[in-house]
Amino acid sequence: MEFHRNTQQVNSYQVKVFKHSMYLRFETNLKFSENECPKGIFSAMGDCKRSGKMTLRGHIWYIGIATWFNNNLDYPTCFLQPILTSVKFKALSWFRFSMNHFYYRAIKVVEFLRFNGFEVNALLSHDPGIKLYESKNQVVVIPHA
Repeated sequence: MEFHRNTQQVNSYQVKVFKHSMYLRFETNLKFSENECPKGIFSAMGDCKRSGKMTLRGHIWYIGIATWFNNNLDYPTCFLQPILTSVKFKALSWFRFSMNHFYYRAIKVVEFLRFNGFEVNALLSHDPGIKLYESKNQVVVIPHA
């Protein structure tokens, strides 16, 4: 993906071999209409839910996993402030790569999206972009040009 300098596209199950200093992002084949940037897994889950095509079992699973992430992953404060549309739809969230609960649950989200017909790729980077937000589990960046 050309707009991610220092980034490698990998199979989501191969990322286990990389060191913890990496950042991990899962991108789907969906794009934001405002700028054609690829959507991440959380945005894609919302699209999947709104599509009305989810089974009852899938919807119950969705509620559980969304609740877990909402309770355990800090919401990036950069999205709580007024933010320019030109920045909002370019800002990308990346996990700090670590074999932890976030990673394992994110893999479950990836599997769920793939089961529902979405294409999902895993990206790794030492330097995904200019940081707008940073926590112990994730960063939000504007990708390098």
